[in-house]
Amino acid sequence: MQLEYFQMVDRISQLDPAARVVRADCTVPEQSPIFEGHFPGYPLLPGVLMIETMAQTGGWLVLATLRFSRMAFLAQVREAKL
Repeated sequence: MQLEYFQMVDRISQLDPAARVVRADCTVPEQSPIFEGHFPGYPLLPGVLMIETMAQTGGWLVLATLRFSRMAFLAQVREAKL
């Protein structure tokens, strides 16, 4: 993860557009400043970063499905429970 670039996905480990399957590897270093305050003694990745990671991962699947002809963007999250 390169948080300063908001690049959450480290690597796409599986991408199968026909089966609509994508799998990504994402690693957050324990020393990352994103854990400060989220929560002392019990570090949790903030929900907004979880959503961004899912959006980036899903974006790869959409791109592959469209044969990399158009870029996908997450426009809205209506309901989410984390």
